Amino acid sequence: MHNSLNIKKIPFISIILFILLSIVNVFGQSTILTVAKNYKKEDLYILNDHNEILLKKIGLKIQLKEINDTDYHVNISDSTKKVILKGKAQGISKIFSRDKYTCFVLYDFYSEDGNSIGRIFTIDNTSHKISISKQSFKNACNPVVVNDSIFIFDDFNLKILNLNYKVASKIPLKIYSKNSDKTFDYLDTCVICDLDIIGEMLNINFSPNKLKVECKNYAGKFYKSGGSINIKIN
Repeated sequence: MHNSLNIKKIPFISIILFILLSIVNVFGQSTILTVAKNYKKEDLYILNDHNEILLKKIGLKIQLKEINDTDYHVNISDSTKKVILKGKAQGISKIFSRDKYTCFVLYDFYSEDGNSIGRIFTIDNTSHKISISKQSFKNACNPVVVNDSIFIFDDFNLKILNLNYKVASKIPLKIYSKNSDKTFDYLDTCVICDLDIIGEMLNINFSPNKLKVECKNYAGKFYKSGGSINIKIN
């Protein structure tokens, strides 16, 4: 046939290269994160000692008022003091606010040992319209919005969502000890302190110990399709 492939005319090395390229195309390339002491990252926002923050550029104020030992009233208002959201939560993640969107996680459950369950809140920086994910995420740090995609850790999987919170893809996080090629058996001892994406770089503040949180900055070129995200602890 005219379009059939004549294997005899293709050198053996070319066949091997073709197979390898096909594997890369199907499974994607892994993201390798290493300690990045001098990596310049943009600020994520946190509440002050009064449990509030004013995001001046977009004219929003976020406040948490203590109800009891575990729960807070959540209040988000605009520059005219109009309340655009009232709610209740056990905590809030760091706040991402850039370009078109502000987003964060409000925790419905947050324990002393660092375990949490929460939902994503996304605010349009121009209209101040708020959308809330129906699904919850386990042990999530702050979400990030890049090119109308939301990135968030759900336990030890980085999920990529559209603005309607539909999961487009999922990339597993693998953690290796210093002198071993084996991954951690018990990932629940670790904590991701925050997440950021700037250009092609993925940045994670990470600690292997939830009870003694000493986060280090890990960064590397981010491959969004397939593969895994690999951290090797120093």
